[in-house]
Order: sequence, then C-alpha cells, then structure tokens
Amino acid sequence: MDNNIIPLHGTTKIAVGTPEGTVKIAIETPEEREAFERLMDNSVERKRLSALQRRQYAIDQLAAVIRTSPTTSAEAIATLLYDAGCELPEPNSVA
Repeated sequence: MDNNIIPLHGTTKIAVGTPEGTVKIAIETPEEREAFERLMDNSVERKRLSALQRRQYAIDQLAAVIRTSPTTSAEAIATLLYDAGCELPEPNSVA
C-alpha cells in the first residue's frame, strides 16, 4: 500500500493517500494550537509595547532638551529642539 503524505498549505492537517481515498489527519492538539495562538498574540503585543517604548523614549529625550530652555518662549524651545536635531517632515506642495 502506497501512503503518500502531502502537507496541506496553511492547515494543521496532512492528507494521506490510500486506495480508499484521501484521509485528513490532525497533527496538532487543541492545546498546542491554543499555545501557538497565545505566542502569536504575545508577539503582536511585544511589537506594540516596543513601539510605545520607542515613543516614550523620544518624548523623554525631547523633554530633556526642553528643560534646558532658559525661557518658556516657544521660539526658544523650538530653536533648542531644532539644534538638537529635531525636524518636522517637509509640508506638501503649497497651492
């Protein structure tokens, strides 16, 4: 008897060819599937937290520059930020 095992793309089953036809056999338990999904959810959460951490780091760095301003003048603070390397994206073409 020839049992050809063929992985099915994107599924958790394999197909086994038999003289009677094709039979699908599960290759992971519900518990394994649940653990895998939990890992994937954690991966997305880690990326989200990483982005939030990068944002907070940038805010902390900006605040440190702003605290060095001898005045509360918006222009003085903007000058300090610009001199520290902060730049806004170029505006779109003005009509």
